[in-house]
Amino acid sequence: MFGFKKKPKVEFWSEAAGLLEVAPVTKTIANMPAYFKQMPKKWTPDHKDPGTAKSCPGIIDLFKNAYTIPLWTDIEIVIHDKNNADWHTSSESFTFSWHASGQFLDYLPNKDEFMFTLKADCPWFARTPKGYSLLQIPALYSMETRFEVMTGVIRSDWHHVLNQQIVFKGKMPEDGSPATIFLERGTPLVSYVPFKREEFDTDVRYGSTEDMTEVQHCLARVDSKFSGAYRKRMKDDEV
Repeated sequence: MFGFKKKPKVEFWSEAAGLLEVAPVTKTIANMPAYFKQMPKKWTPDHKDPGTAKSCPGIIDLFKNAYTIPLWTDIEIVIHDKNNADWHTSSESFTFSWHASGQFLDYLPNKDEFMFTLKADCPWFARTPKGYSLLQIPALYSMETRFEVMTGVIRSDWHHVLNQQIVFKGKMPEDGSPATIFLERGTPLVSYVPFKREEFDTDVRYGSTEDMTEVQHCLARVDSKFSGAYRKRMKDDEV
């Protein structure tokens, strides 16, 4: 009798009643940005020109392996300066805190392009199997211009809390008035990519004849087809 290798499981859960129905965590491939979903795979009718980003297997592979958490509440933020802001949400059960500018913003070479850092008390928790972590990155291809979630790694096999640091972009008004930002529930906030923690040895060198022969073989497998060769090799590796 053949045995099947058990897949590692990523778990997301919340105690917030109804959240699973109105703003669930999803595989990013199932909830990709609307403009990306509407994008054609080919921008010319023939095969002579490269396809669009939607035909790039590297991007689609990332979508398939990532999870996206949308914003779980409407929130309005009134920013007075880098250390002073007010915010309110549509429900008192959803809360946020803040990071002082001295913790990050003050040290940026382009610090005038960022206004405030808000820390989310995220109602979602996550668990990965032992030895696996979650890579936290800005919501994939959201092209968000108002904010960006800071990138980091969470040892989610033993630390299950997800508190995102949200850096708001833009410059404060020159007349000294506050800047107001409104974010709607469902706005893509952050993406997570699970990965297995492993240590790697590193070898940085000039390529040998064997190295470059292997590169030529890689290119031959891809360049000998109009399209689809890279994706086919990915599927073969998964068998």
